[in-house]
Amino acid sequence: MASRETRGTQEYAQRARGLDRQYNNTPAGQAGKVQKRLEEFGKVLFPVAGQFNEISRDFHDLIKFVTEASQDPDPDHDAPSQVPHTQSFLVPSPGT
Repeated sequence: MASRETRGTQEYAQRARGLDRQYNNTPAGQAGKVQKRLEEFGKVLFPVAGQFNEISRDFHDLIKFVTEASQDPDPDHDAPSQVPHTQSFLVPSPGT
């Protein structure tokens, strides 16, 4: 499970580099717009669930993060979706 989690995180970066090369004409070895934007999010979580109901470390971290964000005592946040970093989730298409 940990290897799938690591591989998934690497795939996000690889896809970002591919998009930069394809659409932004970014030379190989250089960071383009998509890759730089992805890096702005910090660590990209790649939650994985196994067939025996086990979940990866990133899945545990995601549950903890969403739980804490939904209990945010800050009155300026009207809903969990307004808490920084809870507004975007990258979901790979099925079969990738």
